[in-house]
Amino acid sequence: MALVLKDVSKSYGEKLVVDNINIEFLKPGVYGLLGTNGAGKTRKEKTAAGLLAFLFGGAGVHKFYLGEKGKGVLFLLFCWTGVPSILGVIDCIILLTMSDSDFDRKYNGTINTEAIAE
Repeated sequence: MALVLKDVSKSYGEKLVVDNINIEFLKPGVYGLLGTNGAGKTRKEKTAAGLLAFLFGGAGVHKFYLGEKGKGVLFLLFCWTGVPSILGVIDCIILLTMSDSDFDRKYNGTINTEAIAE
């Protein structure tokens, strides 16, 4: 089974970061992205953060993903109490109901101009 991407383009606001690429992944594996600084390689995604909070919130995985290492350590230290699991579900709801522009402003340090234009 292969994964094929044809004529894929992506921009953040007016900055075009992927321009009309065609690529075919023939074998399953782990693939990395190379690009210049500011190309969106380290961009955090709201859906991924929400799913991590729901599935692994008790261990604070979503906190580490979002760059909140101190909070992630606290979640790990108190995971045996069950409280971080409850907080993880609450964080999941907060993250998934947050607007894209608010999420980008808080966790990516940018404003999602695409969300504003919609």
